[in-house]
Amino acid sequence: MTVTDAITSYLDHLAVERGTARNTLDGYARDLRRYEQHLAVLGVPTLETVREAHVSAFLAVLRSGTDEHPAPASPKPSAWTWTTSTPPNELCCSTERAANNAWCQSAGQH
Repeated sequence: MTVTDAITSYLDHLAVERGTARNTLDGYARDLRRYEQHLAVLGVPTLETVREAHVSAFLAVLRSGTDEHPAPASPKPSAWTWTTSTPPNELCCSTERAANNAWCQSAGQH
């Protein structure tokens, strides 16, 4: 299946079967077309030929940005952070205020 056909099919599925909102569909379409262009530049015509290296290269482009699509701004610090050593079902409380939170204390985070 070509990348274009896969994207079209997926967007149709979201619109018809899932009832996805128009703004969400527009955002998905924009992002998927950008990925499609990236794959075309790399000479990847079908989903079957996409490899991990292609996905990694696209993620690197997203992180570094381009003239047309600047890199996203760094997220603002928040009271909650995920760390690579934190199991997915546990939060790491990262501020003084969070340290006084009853949930953090009961979860053994502080």
